[in-house]
Amino acid sequence: MLLLLFHIGNNLCAIDTSKVVEILPMVILRSIQPARHSVVGVFNYRGRIIPAVDLCHLISDKPSQICYRTRMILVQSATDAKPIGLIAERVSETLKISIEEAETAEFITESPELGKLLLTEQGMVQLIHWEHLVSDALAALPNESKEGEGCKTRLNSF
Repeated sequence: MLLLLFHIGNNLCAIDTSKVVEILPMVILRSIQPARHSVVGVFNYRGRIIPAVDLCHLISDKPSQICYRTRMILVQSATDAKPIGLIAERVSETLKISIEEAETAEFITESPELGKLLLTEQGMVQLIHWEHLVSDALAALPNESKEGEGCKTRLNSF
C-alpha cells in the first residue's frame, strides 16, 4: 500500500494513493457564498469546476496555512464522477507499507474518518479516510447533473 504523507498541525497523517489523481501546487480558489461546511471554494481543473475541501479544517477545525508545501490533492471517489480537491499542509512524500504493517496498525478512535495509527520510521502516522470526511461537505453542493438546468444563454438558446 502506498501512502501520501502530510501534516495536520504537528500530526503526521496519510491517505491511500489508490484514488489520488494528481497532486497540484496550491491553486487560487473562487469562494462559494455562502460557504458550506468545509468546501472552501472551487477551482478550474482542465475545464471542469472542482470543489476544494480543507482537510485541516475538517479534522482540527483550523484552516490550512497556505505556504510552500501546501498542496491540492486531486482525488477521485469510486461513487462520484467528479474529482475533489483536498487541501493539505506540508505534503512531503510517500510511504510504502506492507499489508502486514497495515494489519498490525491500531485503531485509537471510533471515528470512521480517522483510520488506524501506524508506527513508522517517520513517527506515528494517522491514516485518514477522506471519503468519510468529505461526504457531508459535498452533499451540500449542487448535483453536477442539475447544473445549468433551465438556463438559457445565447449559445444554447438556438
